[in-house]
Amino acid sequence: MTAQEMVTETVENERKRRGLTHAEMAAMIGVARPTFTNKLLGRRQWGLDDLDRLSAALDVPLAWWLMSTVRTTAATVRVTSG
Repeated sequence: MTAQEMVTETVENERKRRGLTHAEMAAMIGVARPTFTNKLLGRRQWGLDDLDRLSAALDVPLAWWLMSTVRTTAATVRVTSG
């Protein structure tokens, strides 16, 4: 999994967890909803500025966008491995 894919997965999971719409998340990073959707679909890249704005809006550290996927993957491996 690439870093872009990890970020996309984490952003989408967090969006759903918080009950936010694509339009609300797009507004947090200052882009139009279609641009945000294209980032989720892998048609556009996540930039550091995007993640910095999301971090500030959601009150999470910048590194969280990559680290939360690592924690989730590790937990899944432990659970499925026994």
